[in-house]
Amino acid sequence: MPLALISLLMIPLVVGCGGDGEKSESSGDGSGDGSGDGGSGGGGDSSDGGTGGSSAPECAEAAPCTGEYVINNGDDLEEISLCDSISGNLVLEDTTWLNALELPCLGQAGGLEIGHIESLEISALETIDFAVLTTIGAGGLRLSNTGVSTLVGFQQLQTVGGRLSISGNDALTSLNGLESLQSASGLSIGNNGGLTSLAGLENLEAVNGTIDIGGNSALATLEGLDSLESIGDEIYISDNPVLASIAPLSVATSPEVIHLYIYDNASLSSLDGLQGIAAIQHLDISNNSNLTSLSGIEHIDSIQRISLVGNDSLTSLDDLSQLTEIRGGLDVANNSSLTSLEGLNGLENFGGWLEISGNDSLCQTAVDDFVAFIQSISTAEVGAYGNSDC
Repeated sequence: MPLALISLLMIPLVVGCGGDGEKSESSGDGSGDGSGDGGSGGGGDSSDGGTGGSSAPECAEAAPCTGEYVINNGDDLEEISLCDSISGNLVLEDTTWLNALELPCLGQAGGLEIGHIESLEISALETIDFAVLTTIGAGGLRLSNTGVSTLVGFQQLQTVGGRLSISGNDALTSLNGLESLQSASGLSIGNNGGLTSLAGLENLEAVNGTIDIGGNSALATLEGLDSLESIGDEIYISDNPVLASIAPLSVATSPEVIHLYIYDNASLSSLDGLQGIAAIQHLDISNNSNLTSLSGIEHIDSIQRISLVGNDSLTSLDDLSQLTEIRGGLDVANNSSLTSLEGLNGLENFGGWLEISGNDSLCQTAVDDFVAFIQSISTAEVGAYGNSDC
């Protein structure tokens, strides 16, 4: 019976297997020492004849496999066709020879890497089907530079113990197929030219590491992250030219974000969606040409460093009026519509450096007054120049 389906370019190759399918570093007799209790896979039932991640008849003799597997050809793929779990990473970087991939028995893997992260070659891979895969470990899931247009082949996936990284897949328009996913230890969505939303992540509740969403030229909304309750300590949202709102993040909470970087999002008009972040150390809001306010972080009262650079529609800093402490520096530069610094008048403690420069609508006299105020409460190094002569 066929277990792994491969198409070499447009010519299908069916990988068959018998009951004694060869598996490197794995137990072929159903009683091996791989991951799981007695070799039980994700969602499979144990039996005297073996273990399986799937109840499909062709997986009756599936068993745990240990170690890392690097797939370069059909023979390599046949070797893992009867694995119901893989303790290490499953790596398939070169997908130029592969059109369709099915592993119907695999329920768990230590990590899964599909596609080369820096590939300049056109991938032939268009179809992926891991029918019973529920769990990926600390190695994470990386899908890079493929031709897949849907993620329905991951429809049983519930947990990614490492980072979920989806990048360079221009045929993807959504993340539909990931509806069972509940948690990941990081989320990276980058350079997917056709991706318009994050639909498919509606049941994702926790991302315990970095969130990085960048370089998605058609991404208009973060809808799909509406159920996200817990986020990690770093957020990067960058170079998404039609992203108008990050509001779907509004239910997400974090006790502290160390790095919050939002830059080069030409359509973003506010920071609404960040209200659940209790504290921020480093804040960089730069080159968001349509950003009119800092609404979304108005509750922040103490911060390590702030950089506000090149936000051409930002007129005031009033949403920072609760801020009483900046410990490591403030940079306000090249915000062409900024007319006032009054939102910073509540500062009581200031440390580090201060630079206010190149703000074409901000009167230098107002800048000088603010510098005098800062120097009355600190010994900050100051650069204040190139603002308006009004």
